[in-house]
Amino acid sequence: MDNLTELSFLQQLKILCLPFALSVANVVFGQSDTCTTYLGGSLGFSAYTVAQNEIPVTPFYQTNAEAGIVGVLNFKDKFLSKTGIFFTSYRSPFVNNISTYNEFIQIPIIFSFLNIDLGSRKQINLLIGPQISILTRYGVAKQGEDNYEINKSSFGDLYKFGVVTEAGFFNTNASFLNSFGLKFQMDIPALTIMSKEQMVVHDNFVSVGIYYNLNKKASQLIE
Repeated sequence: MDNLTELSFLQQLKILCLPFALSVANVVFGQSDTCTTYLGGSLGFSAYTVAQNEIPVTPFYQTNAEAGIVGVLNFKDKFLSKTGIFFTSYRSPFVNNISTYNEFIQIPIIFSFLNIDLGSRKQINLLIGPQISILTRYGVAKQGEDNYEINKSSFGDLYKFGVVTEAGFFNTNASFLNSFGLKFQMDIPALTIMSKEQMVVHDNFVSVGIYYNLNKKASQLIE
């Protein structure tokens, strides 16, 4: 962990964006007869809560939005893989009179494990895979305060790992792949890395949401 905290901002960004960089490299060099790569954007909206053993008197629910860049590998055998870089934020419930605000860059790498072919280049896919969340901004507020006190130098102070699953409808044509569906995300608290022990951490968020992706065939983007 000491070596991780000593890395500069740019070094951390390069290391943690490596999965997406590899996907982009495949865009340039990896077009083949068996795989087509698409690049595009994504918008989503989710409702989330915190997973806990106790039953709270007042249940906690919040909503958030996410936006990102998406890469999709579409194989001829209908196998799909997705990755990307997403931006989102979370507010926690008040615990011991303190609520936290977190903004994250999230990098999922998910793979299809079930495909239902609907014909006419339409299909439904179920996908699952890991996700890393990198803290970009962190804030704290106490009961009765109007705004969070934001720490602007908190990039990389927290790394969370979790699981993402998607159930999506995919439609392709000669140039585009568009998809929409449901997304489920869950933190794995045992895999959280925190570089500042004094931080108040909530690493047990669970969210369910909807998303829409629009992607263009990468070979046409780089022509």
